Amino acid sequence: TTLYQGRSPFSLAEKYGTEYRKTFSNLLHAEVSLALDITNASLWVEIGSFLGRSAITTAEAIKKRRADTQILCIDPWTGATGQWIWHAFPSKRPLGYETFDHLQMDEYGTVRIYERFLANIVGAGHHDVIVPIRAPSIVGMKLLRRLEQQPQVIYLDSAHEADETFLELTVAWALLAPGGLLMGDDFGWEAVRHDLLKFVANISTGDEVKGHGGRNPTAGITVIKGT
Repeated sequence: TTLYQGRSPFSLAEKYGTEYRKTFSNLLHAEVSLALDITNASLWVEIGSFLGRSAITTAEAIKKRRADTQILCIDPWTGATGQWIWHAFPSKRPLGYETFDHLQMDEYGTVRIYERFLANIVGAGHHDVIVPIRAPSIVGMKLLRRLEQQPQVIYLDSAHEADETFLELTVAWALLAPGGLLMGDDFGWEAVRHDLLKFVANISTGDEVKGHGGRNPTAGITVIKGT
């Protein structure tokens, strides 16, 4: 809240309606609970929050176990490359999302993903443990580093673009607290898989790397930083 000088970013949600609208995420409650078991995290950072489903899942798991964990969501909420393409060319949209509005664009051509994210978080009742940082992933992570904040868990579900994902992984790894978890989604995406394997090949052999399939083949991989 210091970043907002006492203001609440969630006050904006009231202008757009605070009803929760169902969205999607591969992140499971069990995965969040396992990460908390391993790290006892006080700071959980999510890079790439979109409409809030993964953040809500995280908050639900945290509250269920009554953990004292703060969630920071870093995202510019302006839409990823693929989302702009899907918006402009509906025929290119993924199977099952042919009618889904990935940009939440209004009649003036303004992307409203951020406002819908805020409304979803308020509608789900988790604005007490979630703080959004509306900035590109690298800016947000470098901000935390300058503020000397080391999250015990970083959940990365952002660029999905070749080279950009590698850069995000590298910056996230440097930010992560010793013994922390770097988690990610969409290992089934070619660009994500390429950059992740490239990243893993470059990190210290003293670090433990574990992969899992989650509930579908695109779900993520977990990297455990060595102490």
